[in-house]
Amino acid sequence: MTQKKSFLFLVSSLIIALFISVGCDSSDSNPTSGEASIVGTWDLTSMTSTMEGQDITIQANQIDTYILLIPELGMLPETIIFNDNGTYQVTYVDGELETGTYVATDNTLTITPDGETVPMILNYTLDGNTATIEMETDDGQGGTISATLLYTKR
Repeated sequence: MTQKKSFLFLVSSLIIALFISVGCDSSDSNPTSGEASIVGTWDLTSMTSTMEGQDITIQANQIDTYILLIPELGMLPETIIFNDNGTYQVTYVDGELETGTYVATDNTLTITPDGETVPMILNYTLDGNTATIEMETDDGQGGTISATLLYTKR
């Protein structure tokens, strides 16, 4: 899969267009009972981005409404499956698939899409059946734009 479909490019393109102006390593592959695990199927709930101090949130069920105005929303990872063997599969809003490997340690998620050599490192948190992935990207004007993707575990 091309770099276009890596998480880094996905979020950079989405946020810039919108605002032009997760696995276990060998030590935690068997979480104790009640401990949250990234392993499983995660569905996008919302995307929130902050620009000039204002949060803008798009709910997953509103993406079809916004996709005509912001085609890059089609590159949002709609469903992510993290397998216990360190592999993942992403289904994007536009239906394209991406596979690769991941390592989740503490609050860091390192993702390497198949065919890519440079991993992307993301901050994430788990709270029960909710995963939050936080990203920052250059806004192209010397500043940064933050984005938070919220997922719910099936």
